[in-house]
Amino acid sequence: DQPPCSEYDIPAMEAWLSQQAARGRELTDWCRFRDAEPRACQFALEPAEKDQYKPPEEQREAYGDAGWEFVCSSSLFLVWRSVRPDAMPLRTDPTADSWAYGRLWERVRNSTLWAILALLGVLIFWIRQGGNCFFLSTIRAGGTWKFLLFLAVEAVTAAHLLLDLRCFRQLLDSLRCGFPMPRRRIRPRRRALLFCIPLAMILLNLVSMANLLKDSGSV
Repeated sequence: DQPPCSEYDIPAMEAWLSQQAARGRELTDWCRFRDAEPRACQFALEPAEKDQYKPPEEQREAYGDAGWEFVCSSSLFLVWRSVRPDAMPLRTDPTADSWAYGRLWERVRNSTLWAILALLGVLIFWIRQGGNCFFLSTIRAGGTWKFLLFLAVEAVTAAHLLLDLRCFRQLLDSLRCGFPMPRRRIRPRRRALLFCIPLAMILLNLVSMANLLKDSGSV
């Protein structure tokens, strides 16, 4: 399932998972559910080390005594669940938590920057190939309209990555200042603006094609 918030909005993700459990959807894997009896649960997301998909047994036992059980993991988080109302919270010291989330921030930031650099490299290559008539050159080359669509998808992906990165940074800054994580989410209006990017690219391509056909008919 697609969560209604950024994956990096940890408090919102935990609340969303609790809502799904209350609706009778039991978490089996990251954002995957199965039908079950509705129950009141609370969830906690903890940063996972690189290539870590399960917690060590010592951590399982310590968290089990505190009322938590390990459920699943993603490439970034370990997911814990508790059905006990008296379970001890896992995040009690924002300053101490900031160290673990700071290490995760470095991984997320580096992967995002590499993805954006790759996108810029592809864009610069095609602009140099097309010169000042970039869009016209891509149309004449035949079949490269698919590249424009690919580029639009990459642009939307990069925009989402940057917005998610900004959300994560705000959470981390809050922890470093000694405050609990505030809730952040991408607003629906902002999502609508992001979807306008590929639409504008497609419309621009269609206009360019129409101008090309018009010029060919006048010759």
